[in-house]
Amino acid sequence: RDSELIPVTLNRFLDSDSLVTIQVGNSPTKEFLLGCHEYAERYPQGDRVVEVLMKEAEVLSKIQYPHFARLIYQKIIVGHPNHPQKSMAMILVAQSFFQEENYKKAEKWYGAVASGFSDSLKLVDRARTMMSTSVFKIAENYKKNGEFALAAEKFRNIALKYPATQITKNALIAAGQMFETSGETVKSAELFEIFIKENPNSEITTLCALYAAKYREKIGDWINAAEDYLIAKHSTSGLPASASLFSAGICYTKARNWNFSINIFEEYVQIGEDQNRVLEAQCRVGLAWFELEQLKNAKSAFELTVNKYKSIKDQSKLNAYFPANAQFMLAELSLIEFSRIDLTPPFKKSLNNKSISLKSVLKAYSDAAKFRIFEWTTASSFKIGKVFEEFANAILVSTLPKKSTPLFQSFQRFLKTLLIRKSSHMNLSCRNWLALFRKKHWKHINRMLNRQKPITWKTPGPS
Repeated sequence: RDSELIPVTLNRFLDSDSLVTIQVGNSPTKEFLLGCHEYAERYPQGDRVVEVLMKEAEVLSKIQYPHFARLIYQKIIVGHPNHPQKSMAMILVAQSFFQEENYKKAEKWYGAVASGFSDSLKLVDRARTMMSTSVFKIAENYKKNGEFALAAEKFRNIALKYPATQITKNALIAAGQMFETSGETVKSAELFEIFIKENPNSEITTLCALYAAKYREKIGDWINAAEDYLIAKHSTSGLPASASLFSAGICYTKARNWNFSINIFEEYVQIGEDQNRVLEAQCRVGLAWFELEQLKNAKSAFELTVNKYKSIKDQSKLNAYFPANAQFMLAELSLIEFSRIDLTPPFKKSLNNKSISLKSVLKAYSDAAKFRIFEWTTASSFKIGKVFEEFANAILVSTLPKKSTPLFQSFQRFLKTLLIRKSSHMNLSCRNWLALFRKKHWKHINRMLNRQKPITWKTPGPS
């Protein structure tokens, strides 16, 4: 309590004419300070005067008189420049400024230690750590005041100037966030990339590469994002490495760099541990080949996807989306082959080939629908109706052979009427169209090749 404090008056404090009065909590402390003060006055060049002054400053710091403690440390620094305790006195001055949250002066003093005692690695490391911490505190103050650009630059300086300190990681992350908040997301990515370039063997290389990639993704810079993910992949191992590789493939896909996408995903298929991602990667290989119009390679990749899925016994934890996508694309490839078959003489042969191809297309779309993935089931159902319509149109517009059968002529007239009806009544759904065609008319197509007697085709109404 204040009423119990004991005043201590130090005459000619630090060789000045001023009187200094402080309050202490007990008599031993008072006597200790008076003794130190008297010793320093009597033996200013004594062998142990620095030791005594250091103890006096230590006590003053403990009883909350940091200003007086700093004055004593500074007297040691100036008056005994060659003494072994000089570096410690400088550290303690910097530390007292840091404790008072005067971070700019703290950084200055820590910097003086780092530059003045470069032969002492332990001391320099301590000083550099505290310097970075001081700057970090300054940056945090800018952040609190809403000065995000200044905060970002300070955090950036810490990361690049003090790459080996414990605070580097936090400074990098904070700088990235501040640059992004200031609307300079590019600088966020560049900061991590510069750090990797300047510190290739840093233990946080993987972390920096991942952050750089994420910021590149946010601005749609897919190529650089992919390259950052590959840096992350090469700087680590196991699951994190394969995950980074997969992310690189996604970025190349978004950049429509199909060749790189194929290479990345094919590598992932070989090393990936996540079965769902392996299936997705295999499917994406097929999609990339499809974009490159390499349909044979695409078909092979899609078949591998479906077969891989079917070969896994426990499918309870599998996501069937990409296997269904692959099966749908196999149907699309079959449709391309189907569309290439023209009904040309000899008509019987071409119609037979197109009929066989039609069955293959319908089966492929049906198989895709069986995965029960809404997107691909809906698309397959729609496509099945379109395939029937395309088949009917092919017959309708084909050039009749000179000796065409009456059956074919009547069938062609029926199709014309049916397609007109379908165009006139938009409420005739794809499902109705499919049901009508399959149940009532598909069986006649096979019979048409061998029969000569005309059949009366009943045209469906709009319902």
